[in-house]
Amino acid sequence: MLRGKFGCCVLVVLALSCSASGGSKTTPGSGASASTGATGATDTGGLNLDSSGSGGSLSLAGTSAGGTASDLPPAWLYFSEKNAFGFKDASLPDDVRTQFPATETAEGAPSLVYPLAGSMHPNNLGNIEFHWRRGRADDSLYRIDIQGGDQSFQLFVTCSTAGVTVANACTYLLPEPEWLDLGQRFKGAQVRASIASATKGGASTARSAAIELSFSPEPVLGGLYYWSLTKQGIMRATFGSEHAELFIAPNSPTNDFACAGCHSVSRNGKVIAFTASADVKYPGMGVQVAPTDDPTAPFVKPEKGVSPAGAGYPRTPGQTEPQTQFGQNVALNADGSVAAVNGARFDGMPPGEEWFELRDTKTGMPLMTPEGKAAQWIIGDPLFGPNQLPILPEWSPDGKSIATTLMNRQSGCGWTFFSCYSTIATIPVLGTSIAAAQPLVAWQTSDPMFHFYPSWSPDGQYVAFVSAPAGATDKGSSDNLNAVLRMVPATGGPHACPGPTCYELTNATQYSVADAMAHRGKGSTWPKFTPFAQSSGKLLFVSFSSQIDYGVKSSGRAQLWMAAVDLTKLGQGDPSFTPIWLPHQDNSDENFTPYWTEILPCDVDAEGGCKGCVGSERCVVNAQNQCQCEVIVK
Repeated sequence: MLRGKFGCCVLVVLALSCSASGGSKTTPGSGASASTGATGATDTGGLNLDSSGSGGSLSLAGTSAGGTASDLPPAWLYFSEKNAFGFKDASLPDDVRTQFPATETAEGAPSLVYPLAGSMHPNNLGNIEFHWRRGRADDSLYRIDIQGGDQSFQLFVTCSTAGVTVANACTYLLPEPEWLDLGQRFKGAQVRASIASATKGGASTARSAAIELSFSPEPVLGGLYYWSLTKQGIMRATFGSEHAELFIAPNSPTNDFACAGCHSVSRNGKVIAFTASADVKYPGMGVQVAPTDDPTAPFVKPEKGVSPAGAGYPRTPGQTEPQTQFGQNVALNADGSVAAVNGARFDGMPPGEEWFELRDTKTGMPLMTPEGKAAQWIIGDPLFGPNQLPILPEWSPDGKSIATTLMNRQSGCGWTFFSCYSTIATIPVLGTSIAAAQPLVAWQTSDPMFHFYPSWSPDGQYVAFVSAPAGATDKGSSDNLNAVLRMVPATGGPHACPGPTCYELTNATQYSVADAMAHRGKGSTWPKFTPFAQSSGKLLFVSFSSQIDYGVKSSGRAQLWMAAVDLTKLGQGDPSFTPIWLPHQDNSDENFTPYWTEILPCDVDAEGGCKGCVGSERCVVNAQNQCQCEVIVK
């Protein structure tokens, strides 16, 4: 029986809390907000690529976007004239603009490495770095040129080598006022970016070829939660914030144990569930559920104790670890009232080795079927098929279905948190029970790839997932470097991959199925959709973990990326854009399973205002008259 490298501490989810003090104060019910925070917008037009202009512009008819809460200084202070704007790093001389000769050459020019050509950037996401390789050895002056329509923007920058892992390379963190200004000016449109270099008194400016970038038509909203293997805890970031905060910490009031993983958070952001374990190396774990406004006061949590002799895998005799609330994976429904849990237990109690169940999150008890039987199903139940068990579940947005990796143990390869042979299936939810699993992307013994890690689109119409080379000789799902990202409609299965209704997200993955089959992959895996679509549902964003190169700062570690998906391209080729690296994370960490909430609720204070939030956030009243955490841009 093969089992994965990690226990469930490779997968985690949680919701944002506001247990910290401070933040702006507003009054729910007053009809006013304390800020001009970014709000979602409704557009009535379609996503159209206009290739008639220079470079082509991505236009969205009828789009509008809310403002972005900002304490930033004005943009483009270096110079501003007709259709031309400038920024200058404070360390550069005032006349740096004149030190780039009008004569330009491509010979010896620097080359842009990041952002990736063809990427779409959320128009409300700052902290973007440009990475480039140097060209001429004597050049020491650099200028980033951005062209949008008839407007040109020049950023005179320095060369930073901090954290650079590539020889003769530079980075520069773009100023937030300027980058966010570009995002608002060109929301739903493309720009062209290049990098130029010169030396004082030189004869020519060396300028790279331009790449095309685009900005989202609307802000990307929501709370981001992910698991840090390095910190063995759950990180949280308000989208657009400067960096993530450690939210569920090991050996703390939020978690009695040394690791938290396999997380989930309700879509309304009010409940978090995760699995706690003694160590990332030990698979014995239990499920903890807590309100997000105070994760130190859980509804249920595993009892801590020493596992008895003869307990058997996954419990470790003599190890201090969870003794109750067993489970290796957990998923919450939209309001956080029901958890879908799969796991294993070896304490002599039914249902035996591997099982799947629905659990009440307030009591931790298995739910009951209308016939009065506990809603627990063991591996090989007729609802799943011989040797099969649902693992890694995720609820549909409407709560009527669960997408799952239907793990197949016929070869002995597979366990409660990983598979070597598996199908993507949906399980209808009938009250507090379930119906038979329905294959969405089926695997047969003749198939070269198996399928795992499903995620629902925000409207429930599509499911993103991962495929990888099948077979016990390849690594299983939990740490497979040759996985690729795909997407299918959520109905009409089983869909064949490859096939007309199986959409390859190769631009996002950054390598092809052929590369994966040849073992040239870089671990693009664990896809999770953001909770909001744009352009009347035609534009989605999917986040994932990957070891693809982050420009000239590649560390070989799994990091978080995000790519846009244009549904108007379905059936016409790859619908995905190239991805962006999420700047909330520490580049020295190893990060997995980005997970999203719709809002980040905070508390109502004693005077009827809003309080709480952490880090670079403030508490405001949203359009639904609720207290909500919002990023402070500064």
